[in-house]
Amino acid sequence: MYKTQILKVALIGIAIAGFNLTGCSKDNIDINIENTIGNKTDPNGNSSGGNSGDTTSTATKQTKMLYTADLISLQTKATTTSEFPANRLVTIFAYSAGTKVTSQEYTSGTTAGTLSPSNGTDMQLATGTYSLYSVGINKATTTPPAFTSSTSMNVINGTDYIWWSTTGVVIEGQGSYSQKVTYEHCCAQIVVKVDTANSVSIASCSGMTITPTNDTNSTWNLLTGDIATSTTLSSDSVAMGVTIALGEIVSQYIMVPYSGTTNLSCSFTLILDGESTARSYHVSLPYYSGNFTAGNSYVYTLELTQSGIEFIDVEIDNWVDVTVNSTPIIPSQVS
Repeated sequence: MYKTQILKVALIGIAIAGFNLTGCSKDNIDINIENTIGNKTDPNGNSSGGNSGDTTSTATKQTKMLYTADLISLQTKATTTSEFPANRLVTIFAYSAGTKVTSQEYTSGTTAGTLSPSNGTDMQLATGTYSLYSVGINKATTTPPAFTSSTSMNVINGTDYIWWSTTGVVIEGQGSYSQKVTYEHCCAQIVVKVDTANSVSIASCSGMTITPTNDTNSTWNLLTGDIATSTTLSSDSVAMGVTIALGEIVSQYIMVPYSGTTNLSCSFTLILDGESTARSYHVSLPYYSGNFTAGNSYVYTLELTQSGIEFIDVEIDNWVDVTVNSTPIIPSQVS
């Protein structure tokens, strides 16, 4: 009996509530219920994604770019890379839809492969798709090439220009984005090694010069990394970097790429152990298949005997560092 009375009261209450729904059709009653699980919807129908943390949209988020680097040392079918040297300054450019968005200078640290922003602030990129480019000079604490208002600039011999690019980098508002940068050499390197035969020992070497390519009006393209190939040689000789290590002379010079039929010319003066009179040598270095191609290091090996000097071999080998046994072999006129 008691339960029946309660049920009647409940039914009467529901009936009264139903008659008080003024202005509503019995066939069309709208009831808004807030979903407290998952996404929440405000009165305007906007979804917050159910995230109680960062509510910034991915379209406006800035992504921190993190870079590491290495350097191509042998550019063949099986490309060989080496650690990126310390204390190099490079500039990284970000382009979107063919337009430069930003650029920033980075410095390589003592830890192999690390690149840190020179001003202490990481590059930030908004959501979008980017092409990234980077340039530098492979010499410690040397200011990177400018490319301030153009994608082309003039270059000169005696400088190890390095470059890298990648396209289709998609930034989606993530907290950070890691990118590996693999630099390549944009010039050609000429290395002359003078080995000694038995009973011959070199006391000193001076005045080692080479006739390089003509670099007049040579230009470098930021977007392709190409340095215009020269078809002529310079009319002037320039000094090569020289060191004597482990019984042989190692010399090197870096020049813009070359395509032609004229041999390079190399001259140097030696004093042998036990002699006081200097010996002067002039050697014609045959062009390698008609070209000196960007990224290649052309190593010429000569042999010195008591009676003279002879050409032994030329090959494409690993790019020779600017030091041998910690001894610099940078031409003295290159600042």
